[in-house]
Amino acid sequence: MADHNDNQGKGEDKGHKDLITVKIDGNDKEIEKGEYVVSDLKVALGVAADRVLEIVKEHGLETLEDNQTIHVHNGEKFASHVRGGGSSWS
Repeated sequence: MADHNDNQGKGEDKGHKDLITVKIDGNDKEIEKGEYVVSDLKVALGVAADRVLEIVKEHGLETLEDNQTIHVHNGEKFASHVRGGGSSWS
């Protein structure tokens, strides 16, 4: 019986994905390492599809297009916000 359980554990490790930690709107989030289409990255980060996703770079925020593909690295920072249209500020 003990051998059977040990083999199950080893089999589960084969499906293990490399996880990285990124920040989204100031909160840590673990996602799988790799390339993402931005619309899929939004799903992984828990960002609503109708929001804009931006990546924090040294020079400031860079808007990511939903159909753009990016490679996500450990420690990267993202921000989301509602899409701009007309101003509702008075």
